[in-house]
Amino acid sequence: MKVYADLDLRFTAHPITKDLVPKYDAEAIKNSIRNLIFTMRGERPFAPELGSNLNQVLFEPITPFIQGIIQREVINALSSYEPRATISSVAVNYYPTANAVDVQVEFMINGSAVTHKTNVVLERTR
Repeated sequence: MKVYADLDLRFTAHPITKDLVPKYDAEAIKNSIRNLIFTMRGERPFAPELGSNLNQVLFEPITPFIQGIIQREVINALSSYEPRATISSVAVNYYPTANAVDVQVEFMINGSAVTHKTNVVLERTR
């Protein structure tokens, strides 16, 4: 039984019907998690608190303190704006050779006992 549905923001068309293909349940929530992490606070009209302030720390040298800030920002954004899921854990790993931060989020869909994982890679770009 599919409970949650969102549009695929890549706007992928179904090969036969040419309709937009929706994402369901865990895939819909993973899409929402990615969007919340990449959305800067103040970016969305009429929802200035939506998102996170990760853009402010991405150009800082990555230390355990900055990793903690990233983890806290992700937890705050998801617990405030993703009511369909309960966040189990957020792990932040830094890869200096790739100049990237990998954020791994484990969550459970409300009403389910199955744990799902998603990774979001934050990269410094110019």
